[in-house]
Amino acid sequence: MTQHSIFASARWTVASSIIRKLFSFALFIVIARVLTKDDVGLFREYSLILTLGSMTFLFSLDYLLIVSKEKIENNLSVIFKLILITSSIGTVILFILAPILGRIYHSQVLTSLIRYTSVFLFVENIRRLLTALMQRELRLKELAIFQTVNVIFYTLLTLTVLIFKKNVWVLVLGFYSGNVIEMILLLWSSRITLGKYLKQKGKVREFLSSNRKFISFAWVNNILNNISGNAPVLVLGLSFPIAYLGSFYLANQIIILPITIITTALLQVFFPSFSRKANDEVVKHIGKFTDFVLIVAFPLMALYALVSYSYLPLIFGAKWVDASSLILALAFTSALSLLTNPLSGIPYSLHKPDIELYWSIVSSGLKIGCILFGAKYGFLEAIIGFVIASVISQILLLIIVLKLLSVKQVSYWLGFIVKLLPTIVLGLFFWIIYNLTSVYATPIGIVLVGIYYLMIQRFSKYDLLTDIRNIAFSKEGNRRQSS
Repeated sequence: MTQHSIFASARWTVASSIIRKLFSFALFIVIARVLTKDDVGLFREYSLILTLGSMTFLFSLDYLLIVSKEKIENNLSVIFKLILITSSIGTVILFILAPILGRIYHSQVLTSLIRYTSVFLFVENIRRLLTALMQRELRLKELAIFQTVNVIFYTLLTLTVLIFKKNVWVLVLGFYSGNVIEMILLLWSSRITLGKYLKQKGKVREFLSSNRKFISFAWVNNILNNISGNAPVLVLGLSFPIAYLGSFYLANQIIILPITIITTALLQVFFPSFSRKANDEVVKHIGKFTDFVLIVAFPLMALYALVSYSYLPLIFGAKWVDASSLILALAFTSALSLLTNPLSGIPYSLHKPDIELYWSIVSSGLKIGCILFGAKYGFLEAIIGFVIASVISQILLLIIVLKLLSVKQVSYWLGFIVKLLPTIVLGLFFWIIYNLTSVYATPIGIVLVGIYYLMIQRFSKYDLLTDIRNIAFSKEGNRRQSS
């Protein structure tokens, strides 16, 4: 995959991500207005438990399928059979554990949700496996279409049913019905590949023996990453009312909206492509990507945080006003994830999941410790502790990635700081302007960011327009990607 084709793939996935987020955000506005904080918090708790269960019984076999340098016929048959077995076992175990999980998080409704929808764990794992298969084959445009159909389907279905029934069951069943549709589309699209390679008689024992190290490290690492990333929900849900989790979920959904559009798409592109590139090529892409994030994306992120803080109660209703402060706190770690999330697959691509595992252990311990310390003083303080720990762990991950690729740390971080300064200055201006005139803060902020971009294009060496043009209109990338 060339640089042009990477940009072209990113363009397709970013475009489809925007469409998906427009639909899901419209749904989220309705949900926030018609459902209670408890319902929203309960949905987040349920979805996180299901995700953790899915990852536990997937054993990171999807990651192995993507990065494996062996021929696909040597792996796919064994991986598919293993996932069918482990997912079936996981579904039964989740059903059995439902009452215990309900008691831990003080919700009988959660018990019922888990018990009667545990089959979604099986669906999730098959969907993840087929997604990995399409990523390996670089069928990214087709994958983006299926994911978009998923979102449009569950959005329209949930909105329709909410007219007649307003509770968390509608949200859960509506959301995961979209995943069922996506799984069916993926199965149909992959039927030729599956039919061809599933007939192969792979040796399970030999497969597990040769890949034991990768599977073990990647499996534990993915679970720890998910726990550390969602530590506020997992930890604070034990002691704070579930309505608090609803506020956190809303704030987090809003602030990561532009992040997930970009990073989900880019990770989907960069992860499989990096696994096939030499280190010096990866380093060049990282340099360009870092420049783009720091110079172009960070100022937009600061502006987005200002807009979100200003208009959240107006859009979602006064009952969510307490989420505004959470948005400002979460903006810091969300912005940095623009850079770290797409690069997080590099240790896997280099077949060194053990290194990222050590980072995950440190990161998880740091986040949980800071959350518990902050919780002594209040919910907001606990979230601030989470943010501080997250920023530290994200910087540590960047250091690890740069070291793996033999990048000169001093020059990289000096450039990082210099390119970060404009965002710091803009953020300070936004804070001052908001305190002086909250009504006009947003339009003034837009003007300031526009002036900043004009100055970058006119007075700096960074060619802003060329980078945007490469991402948006790369015809060569289109040709190579479609081939």
